[in-house]
Amino acid sequence: MFSLGTTEILVILVVALLVIGPSKLPDVARTLGKGMAEFRRMSSDVKKTVDLETKLSDLDRQEKDKAADAAIGAGSESGEQKDGERASPSEDDSSSSPDGADSDVTGDSKGQERADSDEPDKGSRA
Repeated sequence: MFSLGTTEILVILVVALLVIGPSKLPDVARTLGKGMAEFRRMSSDVKKTVDLETKLSDLDRQEKDKAADAAIGAGSESGEQKDGERASPSEDDSSSSPDGADSDVTGDSKGQERADSDEPDKGSRA
């Protein structure tokens, strides 16, 4: 990060000795060393955490991609089978409502409402 030569370090030590004083210099140096060690430990922990989260997200993404590829592969196979099984489209179009009245494909809304509601149709009682 910073490239300090021996001359720069000596100047810093002399200035620190003059500013802080000879009696408190060892305490300040010890505190500074502990602070630097704690900073390095915390930065390495953060780096490890970021690396771990990155690896986990990559693995999750790979698993999702594999699952999507498998679903696409399975979907195309079952799609071919469904097209082959569906011989006559008129089978799907004809349907009857649960009350027994046949409804047409265009969407008989009254028949659908009767089939969906539990109450009898009020309009037919008049």
